[in-house]
Amino acid sequence: MTNQFWVLSMTGIHEEDWYESALNFVRRRHENQVDPLGWDFSMHFERVASRLIRLFPSATRAQVEAALLHDALEPGNCSTKELRAQGITEQAIDIIETITLPADGRSYLRYVADLVATGSLAAIQVKLADNLDAFEYYSTRNSDEAKRLLATKFEPSRRMLQNALSTAV
Repeated sequence: MTNQFWVLSMTGIHEEDWYESALNFVRRRHENQVDPLGWDFSMHFERVASRLIRLFPSATRAQVEAALLHDALEPGNCSTKELRAQGITEQAIDIIETITLPADGRSYLRYVADLVATGSLAAIQVKLADNLDAFEYYSTRNSDEAKRLLATKFEPSRRMLQNALSTAV
């Protein structure tokens, strides 16, 4: 389908050329990087995209692309020009720009509150999928630091994101 706003089905998305292209781009960007558990770091982005589709079956192509590339515009990563050259849709780039972590010193919770204030349900859904992946990871850690991050960062931000979505309905 050529319409960039078509709704994705749970089956078959992994066979879509655009999905495979975006995923390969993510894999190249994070080649030889591992997460704290020693897993291929690109798996985080795949999990976020899969979670987005499970939680929001009406997710658009742009949202899935943004889920796969949600950190792409953070400092030291890539540019919107590079994303466009990879065939990433303008709608996805807009979402990525909206959810990119700030470099201005704002706290994570202030950043999430500002994201919620944009009213962009597409961006809020993608960020929630990302947040839940981090929440799941830190929930498996049995350290004081993990417990602190859950209590002060990921749980409060998850509530903000979920509340924003529940009041939008």
